[in-house]
Amino acid sequence: MADIRSALSVDGCPGGSTTGALLLGVLSVLKHPTTEEEHVKSYGEIMEILEAFDLTASYRDAGELAGCSYHTVAHHVEARAAGALGEVARRDRLIDPFLPKLEEWVEASHGKVRADVAHDKLRDTTSNHRNDVLRGVR
Repeated sequence: MADIRSALSVDGCPGGSTTGALLLGVLSVLKHPTTEEEHVKSYGEIMEILEAFDLTASYRDAGELAGCSYHTVAHHVEARAAGALGEVARRDRLIDPFLPKLEEWVEASHGKVRADVAHDKLRDTTSNHRNDVLRGVR
């Protein structure tokens, strides 16, 4: 990223335009996910945060060491104090509603079902179901 910054500095742009600065801003937005896209901390990341807090006894310093917000540090320290550290949040995945059918196909084919075939079968199954629901067929 530092190479891109030097290559696209505003001073280096022809005519002093801000194209480089604009592109740099776009790249930084693409590199850093928004809060909606951020991932749940893994067990290892949580342990790193707690170790940093144990070393510094400061939320802000621990956040700086662990590379996260001091709010995140406070959350995990409070969870550890409450004994709720072992609880890991699991987000729903898009595939969750289809897992039973996919597992059935994997077992029936002894693991030989291809992903593209399974995808086509799922698409056909869900589109037929959607059409039946729209028509009122049960």
